[in-house]
Amino acid sequence: MIDNKIGNIDDIYESFDMQPIVAASIGQVHLATLKLTGEKVVVKILRPNVKQKMTVDLDLLIQFVSWLSEMIGIFHADPHPGNIMLTIDGEVALIDFGSVGYLSDDERDRMLRFLVIYSNNDTK
Repeated sequence: MIDNKIGNIDDIYESFDMQPIVAASIGQVHLATLKLTGEKVVVKILRPNVKQKMTVDLDLLIQFVSWLSEMIGIFHADPHPGNIMLTIDGEVALIDFGSVGYLSDDERDRMLRFLVIYSNNDTK
């Protein structure tokens, strides 16, 4: 579903390919032709349901940091969706530990506080 923030597709574009030519984590790119000039353009838009997906990702990240705070400070340094899985019983499982980092106790506490404050929209 295309949001009206880019304008009415029929008024602005002679053609608009609904199939994206490329997509990334939060955005995707479509080919289009401008109605006024006939110029071929690319239009970058947010992927569908990106806000909900980011909320879920942030919740997972908070759970992950909480779990880290109970460990020795080692963490998975590349927790993208391809490296995070759910087990059959609903537990979060991390794979591909090719990149890890270390946090001191103080750094872990500050990171956890930041994520909780950020998720509560209380950044003041």
